[in-house]
Amino acid sequence: MKSQQGKASVVVAKMIFPRARIINTIHKTLILLLGCFAQHISATTIEPEPIAVIASDTVNEWQHILADPSKNDRYYLISASGNFHALNKDTFDQKPFFSLQDINVNAIKLTAVALHPNFSIRDQVGFHVFYTAHIEPTVKNKRTNRIKGSQTEVLFDLVINEWQMLKGNTVDKDSLREVIRIGVPSESAHVTQLAFSPFKKSWNDDFGLLFIALTQDPQHNKVPLYSGAILRINPEKFGLRNYTIPNNNPFINQDDINNELFIIGVQALDQFIWPRKVDSSFLLSHEYNNERLLTIASPKDDYRQISPTNSLLKHTEPVKNHGLIAYNGRLLMHLWGSTVFLSEEDGNWQLQSLVITDHSDQTRAPVVEWQYQPENLNDKGPLVIFQDAANEILVLNQTNHQLSKLTLPLLENNTPNETLNMDSENEKSYINLIYLLAILIIIIAMLWMITIFLKKKTSSRHILAHQYSAIKFSESKEHISLFKYHQKKADVVLNVSDIVESNIILNDAIFNTIDHEHLFSNNAEKDLREQFNNERLNKMVSDRIRQLNIKFISKNEHEYAVCIYLRKGDNRITRKKFGDSVEYAIDWCWTVSKSISPTKTEQRNKRPEQREEMLKAPLHQQLMQTKTDPAQPLNPEPKVASSSDNHNSAQKSELSKKIPQDPLPTNHHDTTINTELVDALEKLANLKQRGALTEQEFELAKQKVLQGLLK
Repeated sequence: MKSQQGKASVVVAKMIFPRARIINTIHKTLILLLGCFAQHISATTIEPEPIAVIASDTVNEWQHILADPSKNDRYYLISASGNFHALNKDTFDQKPFFSLQDINVNAIKLTAVALHPNFSIRDQVGFHVFYTAHIEPTVKNKRTNRIKGSQTEVLFDLVINEWQMLKGNTVDKDSLREVIRIGVPSESAHVTQLAFSPFKKSWNDDFGLLFIALTQDPQHNKVPLYSGAILRINPEKFGLRNYTIPNNNPFINQDDINNELFIIGVQALDQFIWPRKVDSSFLLSHEYNNERLLTIASPKDDYRQISPTNSLLKHTEPVKNHGLIAYNGRLLMHLWGSTVFLSEEDGNWQLQSLVITDHSDQTRAPVVEWQYQPENLNDKGPLVIFQDAANEILVLNQTNHQLSKLTLPLLENNTPNETLNMDSENEKSYINLIYLLAILIIIIAMLWMITIFLKKKTSSRHILAHQYSAIKFSESKEHISLFKYHQKKADVVLNVSDIVESNIILNDAIFNTIDHEHLFSNNAEKDLREQFNNERLNKMVSDRIRQLNIKFISKNEHEYAVCIYLRKGDNRITRKKFGDSVEYAIDWCWTVSKSISPTKTEQRNKRPEQREEMLKAPLHQQLMQTKTDPAQPLNPEPKVASSSDNHNSAQKSELSKKIPQDPLPTNHHDTTINTELVDALEKLANLKQRGALTEQEFELAKQKVLQGLLK
């Protein structure tokens, strides 16, 4: 029950507060503001701060550099041959602590490495676990589980392995576990990147999913697997399977496309990142039709026939390998939230920044933030950039082996010998002050607007306006139509037979669940009514919200939530009263239960058990008991003037005409009888109005009252 309540709370919260949209808007606005007001910071003010010199006797260039997330001053440097070296603070270990070729002599080249997102968290799945990708020749006449493209001949295997690291920078060689093997026709198709989403947390459903960047094979780029693709799998072992495929992978129902594929047709894919925290888009660095592109892509994108339409940047020189970073550090605040990349042209290396918006045509042009100016022309490069554990940008010169961190220099104090133009410096100070004040004013205005916006979002009418508010059955009772608030045209039409689960949700808590294992019954109806009666006892203060939702799940796992009752304080938004909404919800439970399992669902009693018990005892006793029993309120809602009140008054008038018009009683006993008679008839009218009594039951009860009280 607790997990169901939590799930329901998330569903209702998403309906009420589109939090991701708000955060996305704030995030992009602040980035654009910082980008605009920080342009007065000259690109030359960014300087590299030396950290260590990494010189190896056996490695000329490093293929990958990874920061240990548990320690800011520990790094792992990996060569293309598969040798792993450690750098602790400024101490570099020349001897590799792990070598892939010592274990697998068939490995041609190590192409990608990734640390599990729980790498630094003890007692969690993934602690000190890392993954490697390498290419090796296919062993013929050996049966091996692999994925491959249709009828293409496989000559090489791309193998992704899982390893366990021990204390002291050692790797347990016996922990080797093959996760996935991909058959490819040539060496040109290889894994260029392994990555986990940096924004997913352990409580997210898609936490720990491994994304695999696979570049194209030019001779077979119409085959989805070899067209340049991103794959998504769950690398954890499940039974006899070394990995599993998420159920929501976009191509899972297409027979001609491998289920593991996530994005296809991007051709020569170098690298991808998640540029924004609040959505699922990717920023790809790739070559498409001989053009270098930075492209925003989404799950299920297929560029085999249609060229990318959301390319942010076209350039002649590629973004350098692993040189694409979504910056979220603190040292370079004017770059926060921007995408930075390293490019090179004619030996000139530049770090550029790019602010990404929802529309590519509104994205501002890249800004050069830093240019590499070597003291020695022999040390012009090549350069590699990556991030440390604090998301700061590190630069490694592969020629002189200098590792540096990019930062803003501290301003030195002025000295008498300085020949700076002080008037110019004062003018710059005033300009900076104006920029700062403008930013503060804009931020305060934004916070004020956000406060008003969130206050409006919490209004009851706004809650109802952003979800379904009515269900209508077709004449055949085989289809249902869902309507938005104040909409006459159905937004969704579904088959009743497609519904596999239904939940009754009151104030974010699941009161009842119906599926193949939990069918509705008369006892369940009784329990449900008791819970609703308990809710009626809660006083509706001014800011308290009472909301009754019906949520159901279809065969394709789509969820639909319908708000059939909503009230905030004394203001009821929906047309139906709470009692009528309860009856509607219970009728829905019986309908769904019979649709899921018509043979196993028991026959519903002709009337609720509460009504049967009420009619067993003498009616005037039950009416008097109901009058004094607060647990059974007949009319819990506040009095609202409506046409139903006039109808109720008409019924009372009709009843009063049928009562013998005797003279007014002259003693106390007659007065008591007359008072009880009026009270009894009034309660009967209320019961009939609420649907608790049929016309026949009403007439029978009326006769009993008249006979019992007028004797």
